[in-house]
Amino acid sequence: MSARAEILARLRNQARPEVLPPAWVSGRSFADLEERFIAALEAAHGEVRRAPDLEAAWGEVDAILRQVGAAAVVANGEPPLEEALLRQRWPGCEWHVAGQTEGDLRAFCARADVGLSGAEAALAETGTLVVSS
Repeated sequence: MSARAEILARLRNQARPEVLPPAWVSGRSFADLEERFIAALEAAHGEVRRAPDLEAAWGEVDAILRQVGAAAVVANGEPPLEEALLRQRWPGCEWHVAGQTEGDLRAFCARADVGLSGAEAALAETGTLVVSS
């Protein structure tokens, strides 16, 4: 028997049925994760704006764009940040939406007044946002 065949035979003999372990459940309790996230984000000099729904969130975005006098805005292009919607809502802004707008993204980012990104998740312990790209 060759060394290769011997190794493969040993592996076959040691094969076990695939059984996934049970889902992990933390023994810790986490009181008010939202408040904990906000405190951690603010400690990292982040600002929290609350909105009860998407339409109210767009109102917060509008307030921020007006507050900073944004003329050039870059967005990550993930829903709900689609180029057509953004251009329709804020026609006075020049937009570059990653993956949807032609041109040099890096150069546009360098001169943009504001950047918009969606987040997949938030970590309460650190105030970290998880962004996919």
